[in-house]
Amino acid sequence: MSRTLKMAVKVAVVLVASVVFWMDTARQANQAVFFHHRRGDDLVIFGIQRDELLKFPGRGASRIRHALAEQGALWVKQYGVRKTEGGGVKVGPEKQIELTRGDAASVRFGASFVIP
Repeated sequence: MSRTLKMAVKVAVVLVASVVFWMDTARQANQAVFFHHRRGDDLVIFGIQRDELLKFPGRGASRIRHALAEQGALWVKQYGVRKTEGGGVKVGPEKQIELTRGDAASVRFGASFVIP
């Protein structure tokens, strides 16, 4: 294989990898970011779209706490695990819930799902 052809193949591979990386990054740009908090004895897992979360200052759960302090309330999606008809499990949003200033102290970054 000539040197020019080898160089062209390398450039093509880098170009394809760059396009795949860019497409994957663009696809993930607005994924849900998960948090949890305690409401009484219940552990509530909720998510907020990444783009919405990045509007607030801070890092991690402090962004949610800041939004609650600033706005007083924040609507988010509560997530849960349910069984599918095929016997598998699916993690997905269950309903919209409102977080209030009273929830701010218990908000933590991340979530663990228990598979039934």
